[in-house]
Amino acid sequence: MGSDSTRRNPSHPRRRGLRSLCVTVCYVLFFALASVSVHAGSASARVLVVGIDGASWNVLDPMIEAGELPNLASLIERGGSAYLDTVEPVTSPVVWTSIATGRSPEIHGVSDFFSTRATIAVPTIYERLAAEGKRVGLYEVLMSWPPPALPGGFVVPAWLRRDDTTWPPDALEGLPIFRTVYDTRPRNRDYFEQALEEVTSKANSWKALAERFDPEVGALTYFAVDATSHRYWHSSFPEDFEGDIPEFAPDERHAIQNAVRGVDRDLGQIVADLDLEGADSVIVVSDHGFHADPDSRNIWNARFEDLLAKHDLASGRDGFTLVSTFFAVTLRIAPGPFEERDRLIEKLSGLLDSYRDPDGNLLMRTNVLDVAPRPAGMERTLTNRVWQWGVRKLMSFAFSTKIDPTAHAVIIGLPRGGDLLAFWPDGEIQVDGETMPLHQAIVRQRFTGTHDPTAIFIAAGAGIEKQPDRARLSVLDVAPLVAYLAGSTIPDDLEGRFPVEWVKASMVSANPPEVVPAEGLPVVPRLSDPGDSGAEDPALIEKLRALGYIE
Repeated sequence: MGSDSTRRNPSHPRRRGLRSLCVTVCYVLFFALASVSVHAGSASARVLVVGIDGASWNVLDPMIEAGELPNLASLIERGGSAYLDTVEPVTSPVVWTSIATGRSPEIHGVSDFFSTRATIAVPTIYERLAAEGKRVGLYEVLMSWPPPALPGGFVVPAWLRRDDTTWPPDALEGLPIFRTVYDTRPRNRDYFEQALEEVTSKANSWKALAERFDPEVGALTYFAVDATSHRYWHSSFPEDFEGDIPEFAPDERHAIQNAVRGVDRDLGQIVADLDLEGADSVIVVSDHGFHADPDSRNIWNARFEDLLAKHDLASGRDGFTLVSTFFAVTLRIAPGPFEERDRLIEKLSGLLDSYRDPDGNLLMRTNVLDVAPRPAGMERTLTNRVWQWGVRKLMSFAFSTKIDPTAHAVIIGLPRGGDLLAFWPDGEIQVDGETMPLHQAIVRQRFTGTHDPTAIFIAAGAGIEKQPDRARLSVLDVAPLVAYLAGSTIPDDLEGRFPVEWVKASMVSANPPEVVPAEGLPVVPRLSDPGDSGAEDPALIEKLRALGYIE
């Protein structure tokens, strides 16, 4: 009787324990099967996207043919390469956002350098994969500031960051991680030296981050090729220009090629940690290419800090901030007593007006843009007010730039480049009543390379089908491919196509790509203020001038 009662009573402790064990086993089996239902082997597959900002086939192909880029050549041999059509406008934040989101600029919302991650109106493929539970690591990927909180992953934002915040906040603790900085760097040499540092440091930085976080999906970007291509196209490819070659240091003669060689060496170290014969994949991509700029813009940078020090004036201490000396001297006048601030404006404007040629002609065009309302009786003339309005409209329309609304005023000192050329480099000028050679007062940079709309694409790995010829893809096709290789479904809101011909037929047959409704997919939480473009950030404006994007 007792044994029969035990057998039939579902609430008996022994029966409850057996039922619990069965349920547990079923759950374990279900999740074990689910983990491989999208892709065979997806649990162990790793996908890495390596960005090379500004990389161009017209630079890479001759070097590959000469045997100078063995690691890029090996990836092409194992997989394939493509011309990559970019989107408009051909600027880094716009294109990199299209690569990351698989969406056109009209949809993702990034249109200029003043955007942040908060501006992006749709999730990136990295955020989507992280929301699914994959460990995602982003190292110096543009438009990743403020860094999203990726569960189990990390984010180290690129140079458009407004501060040094990372995710998690202690991601870099104890790690010597290279970070690109574009601040006040008046000389070509400064960018040359940082490019060399990047291509000798970034691989080790990535490996240290990868060891700490073990990402399943990763992305990192190199900027050395872009930085040198703007400034050193003339020295690297003199055949593209007529006339004499400007003077360069011996090690600068092939600055672009050296940057590309450095990226190739770094890439070899990074790819060595991947199992491309097993389950892993690597994608190498650029946002645009480069070609010669026959107009060769001259960028003039005044050594204004020296003049301020001579008059015992200090940025940040004496009611003003020296925002920029690149292309134009930009000074933000802090709020304060009106008459006191006006005297400061007069003092600083006078120093800018002290740059003169031997005949006393001005070498600096000084502009004062008022922000604080002027008291009655101290108004500007109608002509001046109309002129200031026009300057603001031009800045907003042409460069998406606005004047800081919290300032008392902004002073912009623009060197008169046409006049300065007559004195470069050793012609004598007057600065604050002192005679000196021009190069001691103002530094000249030449931008001889400009963007080309065709980017590069290379892919290799266990799932990549070997391509017989160089193909043609769109930057919008990268996100669907990353999603599939990472073992995920493909959201139906991606505008690019899934390049099925790049994936081995056996893999596609065993695991057909599944396009699913984007609505309802898990997402990383959005930022609270998606409309914050940061267009009034003066420090960011300085970085953009340093890169040659703002004139």
